[in-house]
Amino acid sequence: MSEISLKANRSRAEQVRARRQQSSQTRQGHASQHTRQPVRAAPPVVSRRTSGRVAAQPYKRVGSRTRRSFSISMDSGAELVLGSLPNIQIGWRTVSGVIVGILVVLMVFFTNSSMFRVSSPEVIGITRISVSDISTLVNLGNKPIYMVDPQVVAAQITQSFPQLMNVKVSVGMPASVVILAQERQPVLAWEYNGPVVWIDSDGYIFEPSGELDGLPIVHADDLPPFTVVENPVDEKSFIATSPLAPTVRKMDTGLLQAALQIGINVPNGADLVFNPLEGFGWYDPGGWKVFIGTDLNNLDLKLIIYQAINQTLVERGITPTMISVAQPDAPFYRVE
Repeated sequence: MSEISLKANRSRAEQVRARRQQSSQTRQGHASQHTRQPVRAAPPVVSRRTSGRVAAQPYKRVGSRTRRSFSISMDSGAELVLGSLPNIQIGWRTVSGVIVGILVVLMVFFTNSSMFRVSSPEVIGITRISVSDISTLVNLGNKPIYMVDPQVVAAQITQSFPQLMNVKVSVGMPASVVILAQERQPVLAWEYNGPVVWIDSDGYIFEPSGELDGLPIVHADDLPPFTVVENPVDEKSFIATSPLAPTVRKMDTGLLQAALQIGINVPNGADLVFNPLEGFGWYDPGGWKVFIGTDLNNLDLKLIIYQAINQTLVERGITPTMISVAQPDAPFYRVE
């Protein structure tokens, strides 16, 4: 082999060794770079399934029944272990359900039990109106006590019985209804072609209940002049005026006082009469009517004028049918 070929082979071998050395250095450099970089923490892996020997942790529910055991020490030193009891935790839904159930049971009991049903109301302060009439009106018989509204009952009684005032109703357990009221006291009776009404000191006109002795009476052809008292809707009880409720009428108090005052001055306790044109008067024992009007400012003068006219007619033998001194300056009489 020549010297030239040997040199060529050596140069190729040296080139191979150089390439190998360079490749080894490159790999070492890459390894050193990997070792210098920080290691990142791997994210936790959550698996829904258990695999291998890893057991799933049991889920602890609220209200789980953890059992408790109880033991009793005996005199001999031994211990008596009792049966374990579950530890029950009650939630708010259970409590609310129990409360609703109790309320339903109580409502059914109050509705169906005779202990809590009204038999008849107790009436206090009323003597001229029968308890049966009031009971029929309010219709409380066999009604559950919790369904009785005292304001509604009081409004019904006030509207239906104008002769009552200050009506109050109280409800008590287990089934007590008490009606307390005051009766209007009549001071005057008014007869108009047969029917009779009573009038109290405030002028309220109402139907009579029973009989009262010594009550002055006025005879007329119609009811006395009155105004209708409106009975508005009760704002507390929300009860509107019933169409069957009687009309509440009120006489003028000035006219009422005139009737009472004239009744005191009529001779021999004669009954009073009333005429819309001539006012109040009375039946004279001689058989005629005497009218003196409604103005009592000069009542004494009117009585004197009447006595003078009556004396003159007796002397002349004239029997009148009516004598009017309602106008003192223009008295007159009628014979027919």
